[in-house]
Amino acid sequence: MEIKGIDTLYNHLITKYNYNPNCFMDLGSGKGAVCIHMAKQPAIEHVLGIELVDERHEEAVTLRDTLNEKDAKKVDLILSDIFKVSLKKYKPMNVFIWISSLCFPQEVVNNIFKKLKRELRPGTIVCSSKTITNNIGTVLETITLPQSWNASHQATIYKL
Repeated sequence: MEIKGIDTLYNHLITKYNYNPNCFMDLGSGKGAVCIHMAKQPAIEHVLGIELVDERHEEAVTLRDTLNEKDAKKVDLILSDIFKVSLKKYKPMNVFIWISSLCFPQEVVNNIFKKLKRELRPGTIVCSSKTITNNIGTVLETITLPQSWNASHQATIYKL
């Protein structure tokens, strides 16, 4: 996900759905650019990035260290498998989740949605680059997001 794309998605959720998240999660957070960008949003109180690849995670930690102290405290970056991380402490929050799921097999994406449904509050918004096939959550719409290479990217918005 590019910064332009996450901004488009975030602003769309606020304006069209009147959804005002105070927590952002990036599942498959890579080098952390999206997490760091979202930490700078005044309404976002907490950011969680979960990444499986050690090198990408280390780059994200280095990038987080460039933030001012206030914004850096908002960001938790975890090197782990999503299925080994409890999300229950985030249940009271209005969470906005981005899953860059194109590299994940469909069964994994479906299982991630099951986990999110179990551990987070009803009404949580999940945006994914891959459509789920297990009927968990309500499809709100599919949106086209800009990318830096003058292409577009489709993301589906779900409400748990």
